[in-house]
Amino acid sequence: MGVAALIGLMNGIAIAKLKLSAFVTTLGTLSIVRGLTYVATYGRGTFPSGPDKDLFLLVTAGKLFNVVPIAFVYLIICAIAMWLALTHTARGGMSCHRQQ
Repeated sequence: MGVAALIGLMNGIAIAKLKLSAFVTTLGTLSIVRGLTYVATYGRGTFPSGPDKDLFLLVTAGKLFNVVPIAFVYLIICAIAMWLALTHTARGGMSCHRQQ
């Protein structure tokens, strides 16, 4: 957690003091940290382990009724939530430029 805070602080200083673009600075920092992580782990990933491994795999890589990938189910849920937010809230109506 401390390393993440230090990286965020360096990012903030680069943006505030050096007047760098926040978007470009964040992407650059992402590339640097990913590269360092890749070097530190010798390019090896990790596989989930622990007591909730089966639940994690079910929630992230499972299939609904052994047919529909769970990621597609999440996509549909998010699409419905966005549709509701955009069509049934005042803020959503303004963002869609809906005329009444």
